[in-house]
Amino acid sequence: MAKSKTRSVSHDDICSALRSSAEDFLRRFAKADPDERLYAFLFEISCEGFSARGAVATEEALARYSKVQLAKVKPIKASDPLAVVQSCFRWAGPEDGWYQQPDEAFNAANDLLSRAESQNLYEMYDGSLNEMCLQVLREMDKAGQFGKGEERDRVVLGICYIGGDNSDEEFLGWAKQVNPPSVMKRLRQELKQSRKDSERVRYY
Repeated sequence: MAKSKTRSVSHDDICSALRSSAEDFLRRFAKADPDERLYAFLFEISCEGFSARGAVATEEALARYSKVQLAKVKPIKASDPLAVVQSCFRWAGPEDGWYQQPDEAFNAANDLLSRAESQNLYEMYDGSLNEMCLQVLREMDKAGQFGKGEERDRVVLGICYIGGDNSDEEFLGWAKQVNPPSVMKRLRQELKQSRKDSERVRYY
C-alpha cells in the first residue's frame, strides 16, 4: 500500500494560521479583561524562525506589575518613584508583566511551523517568519482590528524575539514597518526614557 504524502506547507498557510491564532488570542483577552487598555500587541518569535506566540501589554497590567516591583527595589530619588518603575518596565519585554497567549492559542500555527522546518520551507535565521508576522499585522491593522484614529494611535504593533532577546534597533526597525509615524515617534521617546529609567531601578 502506498504511503500517504503530507501536503507541503506554504507561506500563505502559515500567515493564515498566525492570523487566526492572533485573533483567537485577542478575543480571549478581550473577553477576560474587557476594561484594560491595550498599548501593545507583539508576535514573539524564535530567532531561528520556527515558533511563534502572542503578547499583549496593557496600562493596567503594567501598573500592577510595577507596584509589585517597586516593593522590591531600592529607594528611587524621584517625585513619583512608581512612574519611574512603570517607565522602566513599559518596554523591558513581554516577560515583565505582559499577557502571553494561552497554551493552545498558537498550537495550529506552531504545528505548521514545525512542518515547515522539517520540509525545509525556508532557512533558519533568514527572517522569513519575521516577514510573515509583519504581513499578518498589516492585514489585521488594515481590517481595523486594533482600532481606528486615537484608539489605534495608543497601540504599538510589532514583533520581538522570545524573551525580548533583540536590540532596540531591531525592535524599532520591525515596528516602523507596521505603525504610523505618530506611534513611532512616541515609541522612540518611551523606549529612550525606559532605558534611561532602567538605570535608576536597582534591586536589593
